[in-house]
Amino acid sequence: MKVNSAFSLFCILILLVILPSLFFVTLRLPSLTVGFFAALLLFCFIMLVKHPCVKFSNKTMLYGSAVILLLFLFNLQNMQDNIKVLFSVLLASIFILSSILFSALFIRFGEFSSQKYIVKAAIFLSCLGWLSFFFKINHFGFEYYLKSVFVFYEPSHFAVIFGIFFVASISFDIPEKIKGYLLLSSLSFGLFLPNATMLVYSVIAIALMVRSFSSYVFIVIALTSFVFFLVFIQPELLVYYADRIFLSESNSNLSALVYLQGWQEAYKSIVETNGLGLGFQMAGTNSPSEMAQRIYSIASVYLNREDGSFLAAKVVIEFGVLGVFFVLLYLVLFCRSFISIRRGAYNVGDFGLFFDSMVVGFFVDMFVRSAGYFTLGFFMLAVAIGLRVQWRFTCVK
Repeated sequence: MKVNSAFSLFCILILLVILPSLFFVTLRLPSLTVGFFAALLLFCFIMLVKHPCVKFSNKTMLYGSAVILLLFLFNLQNMQDNIKVLFSVLLASIFILSSILFSALFIRFGEFSSQKYIVKAAIFLSCLGWLSFFFKINHFGFEYYLKSVFVFYEPSHFAVIFGIFFVASISFDIPEKIKGYLLLSSLSFGLFLPNATMLVYSVIAIALMVRSFSSYVFIVIALTSFVFFLVFIQPELLVYYADRIFLSESNSNLSALVYLQGWQEAYKSIVETNGLGLGFQMAGTNSPSEMAQRIYSIASVYLNREDGSFLAAKVVIEFGVLGVFFVLLYLVLFCRSFISIRRGAYNVGDFGLFFDSMVVGFFVDMFVRSAGYFTLGFFMLAVAIGLRVQWRFTCVK
């Protein structure tokens, strides 16, 4: 019975992975948010039906409620003037409560089962990635997305979904052949889709994996093959990656310019608001930066001003100096978690490894690419935080 219940955890993960993109494409929605929250509400319904007795710490719920209250108080004025802010605060409340419920579900099944289904989700997603090389969905709206990866509307969206499970799986104590398969998949997706975000996940995974001589040999062979392929077989891919790595105002690549725009608008927001920030979900409401104007001159439209391109920029734009503190706090957690995973010393069952793997995997959302707060990567990080808090209050005597 417990196996069947644990399998429902895997099904819920897959729903969270697939529904946002399916809703976005088939219903032609302006963002992934509707599908994401549809999946969260479906999860809450499943919890009520299949797991009505799941317990969670009252202190954890208290902390979650405190965060929600602070969001309301911080945005009281903006909620009166902007319906989007009010709606976003309500969605954030659902987001936080759902992450607490999800972490309680993980606690019920235990760390080993939770890790097992995270790995299965990574393998499942890798299979979807490989299928995209041979099959394309040309119906239900996907025909308008020429670079779609099976049920994901673009390679970058697939990368940030697969990446969080991929890095976590690499961190777990699983057979080396599975780690090798996932790393090979990640490198292949980054190379052949192509997608630079996926390669960032691959670099993080490699840094976590290289502990033994055999791992070192495998990595050297893989990287040598990759460079050989770029230089002698697909030299045009060098241009693709150079355009995204060469971050300069003279670069005409929109991906690079959007990334620079995030940093510039973060600085601009701090200066213009005296360090207070624009407010929750208010990014893009101030005057465009010079980089945003340059993007407009090229694309005839402003791009990614509302999501900042990556989460660190959005947090600083909206919360100012407090946002800078949050970003620095994450960097401290990242360094600590990365070192802990490398050392590999964990107590069985305390979800320490699970927490650290999600913190490290979230690096791409924070500093490379993100669609905002309501993403799977941020949700899994919130779940990991909830796990550590609930484990301390419910399991530690």
